Amino acid sequence: MSGSGRVSCVADYVTSHGVKVKAVPAGLYQFDFLNPAWSPDLAGWSLVITTLTLILATSSFIRQRFTG
Repeated sequence: MSGSGRVSCVADYVTSHGVKVKAVPAGLYQFDFLNPAWSPDLAGWSLVITTLTLILATSSFIRQRFTG
């Protein structure tokens, strides 16, 4: 493997000098997102079609039940 001699050198350096862990500010990796009420993708259109189907099925059931 290329550089295999350097791996032990770096490992020895880290062992002898220690490692100082720096704290990462939370603002760099935490985000707040606002969800849209509706989006025109597959899930959004599926909800629209399902809602319309339920409304039509309910109105058809009510018409047949009470006018027939």
